[in-house]
Amino acid sequence: GNSSSDRLPAAPAAPADGEGEAAAGDAEPNAEVESWQAKDEENSKNRARAFELLRELMPKVVRGAAYASAARADQLLQSMLLVALNALLVACPSPVECVPKGAQSNPEDIDPEKFVGRGAEEAAERAEGEAQAEEGAK
Repeated sequence: GNSSSDRLPAAPAAPADGEGEAAAGDAEPNAEVESWQAKDEENSKNRARAFELLRELMPKVVRGAAYASAARADQLLQSMLLVALNALLVACPSPVECVPKGAQSNPEDIDPEKFVGRGAEEAAERAEGEAQAEEGAK
């Protein structure tokens, strides 16, 4: 009957007070961090997809709004504007993401009569470069 092989394995020794709680507490933050990272990665993918769709959709919406405006179709124009607004609300871009990449004008160019633009900056930089090159040649 009661041989040692028939017995259930012995339960592990109970940890000292506080040790078991600390181990369980360490596991929860790691799982929480991993869950947060997975959700963040999923949100990043969804956000990238929303921007892709927004880039594809906006030219069509702008064309529709232009046609509606030219035909004086107020309800169609209003519909196009609502589509554009809803698409922007879904994608929810930050102001930084709305600025196109590449060459841009100077933000100081708010008055068309007083052009500050990049041309002035580049001309000043070119003049400084030429002056330094002449000094180096002497």
